[in-house]
Amino acid sequence: MSDDLEKIIRPIVEGQIRGFIKEHPSILRGVDWYKPGKDKALTLTGSLSKRIVRDLLSHASRQRIEAALARSTGEPQTSAVESWTAAEVAQRGIATALGGQPRTVILAL
Repeated sequence: MSDDLEKIIRPIVEGQIRGFIKEHPSILRGVDWYKPGKDKALTLTGSLSKRIVRDLLSHASRQRIEAALARSTGEPQTSAVESWTAAEVAQRGIATALGGQPRTVILAL
């Protein structure tokens, strides 16, 4: 594991995958690996968790997580992540394809 955040997130992700496999063991029959391992559940858990953790800890996701943690602890926000409503997006001329529906848009700069 590469950092403290991964040490927290990866065991949670792996536990969720193991729990899902325990509840739905038939899913393992559909696993078709290029190089099959001896333990399909272990191989599936490792493969999925690696991809999920990599996505969760990408630069943009890490900024969002850090910004949320800073807000929850009351620290000043230093991230470049900002949230706007659809009206604010239209007002700023950023996007016109929202179709007038009220939505929240999150932009990572």
